Amino acid sequence: MKRRTLVKDDKELLAIGLDYEVEEIAKYITPDEYASMMSVVDNPEHRLIMRIMWETGARVNEILNLRVSDIDKNGIVFRGKKTKRIKKTEKKLRVVPIQRGLRDMLQMYIKTLGLRRDDKLFKLSYSGAYAMVRRYGEKAGINKIVHPHLFRHGFAINFLKQRRNLPILQKILGHRFINTTMIYLRFVQPDVETEINEMMFW
Repeated sequence: MKRRTLVKDDKELLAIGLDYEVEEIAKYITPDEYASMMSVVDNPEHRLIMRIMWETGARVNEILNLRVSDIDKNGIVFRGKKTKRIKKTEKKLRVVPIQRGLRDMLQMYIKTLGLRRDDKLFKLSYSGAYAMVRRYGEKAGINKIVHPHLFRHGFAINFLKQRRNLPILQKILGHRFINTTMIYLRFVQPDVETEINEMMFW
């Protein structure tokens, strides 16, 4: 089948879609906003979900589908969406390393609830998670409507500001194409310029 080339209207629609995506990413959760929200969380399950979102950049549906068996010595195993290249019975897997503090928190949570290997970690639904972060955002005085994906954007931008490694971020987020990850560079450009200005070329 012959591939259809983009016509002018298609390109305009793509531009509109990209502008909307950039506008949404610009609402990302900052480290200060995250700290403010965590200070008002009084539910262990909610606190753990929000911490995983912030420290792994995972999609909330991936987090809500986690089972005890997905936590191993190398990190957290996230099971992403099925792709055309993968068999229908399988899902794309990726392992995201986690720091010791989050690992200890997960182990304590599992032990306290007496969860078994095949048990799901969380009972919260997607709509419940959406309502949860919005409520904590309002309670913490965050001046925007907070939803789970803003944590993913916040993680990505925070990672690039500190580590500046786009290929690694692509792997962590589970993006198939690096072009998808590159959109976050728009929000760290001032820092990149500082790095260039401080380089020694002689």
